[in-house]
Amino acid sequence: IHVHKLLPFSYEIEKLKKLKETFLHNTDLAITSSYWHNLEINHRDAQKGNGLYTLAEHLNIPVENTVAIG
Repeated sequence: IHVHKLLPFSYEIEKLKKLKETFLHNTDLAITSSYWHNLEINHRDAQKGNGLYTLAEHLNIPVENTVAIG
């Protein structure tokens, strides 16, 4: 099994904190959160900014003329 993204949800904040601590040592991962009751665990390169940069480069658009939403 190849896991591309983990998106755990819990109303037990201490469990989420513990889970986050479990993955913090792994430099291949980016750990973020979009709300207090979730974690988003992705590969460090699977970030919106990286995709936007690649697309801008492909379309010959200066990256300073781009924006990401969401």
